Amino acid sequence: MNIYAKLTLLCVVLVVITSSIVYFLVNMELEQAFGAEAIQAMANDSGTIATTVQSTIDEIQSKLIWTILAVIVGSIALALVVANMFVKPILTITRAAESIAAGDLEAEIPVNSNDELGKLAENLNRASKGLISRLSEQRKLNETLEAQKDEIHIQKQK
Repeated sequence: MNIYAKLTLLCVVLVVITSSIVYFLVNMELEQAFGAEAIQAMANDSGTIATTVQSTIDEIQSKLIWTILAVIVGSIALALVVANMFVKPILTITRAAESIAAGDLEAEIPVNSNDELGKLAENLNRASKGLISRLSEQRKLNETLEAQKDEIHIQKQK
């Protein structure tokens, strides 16, 4: 599963959970405030109907605000955790790429996933190994050329 699919799934889950919590709380408050017993009690004393309805609406609004604040704080905390999960591998890959750029071709990037970041890490590891191999071949060719140069120089002197 790629990163975009994971993030999309996370957003959908957050929306579903948030909506469910808000629906449940509002429904519970409405049931409590306007259930059969509450309506019967209000019907007996018609002067308190407006006061009761207004106080119930105020309570629902207050609980809804606190619920939304709690969900926002929870979402921010979850977003930070998830962002850290995505940022950590990127920082690891960045450090390894900087090491390779500085000349440390032995830098190895741990591959922990099969998504885009995992593939990037694999490709950087492969590129690093390819550079090591090509540098080794280049050194051998240079040594061969140097030996041939020395041999030509010796033959020239003869």
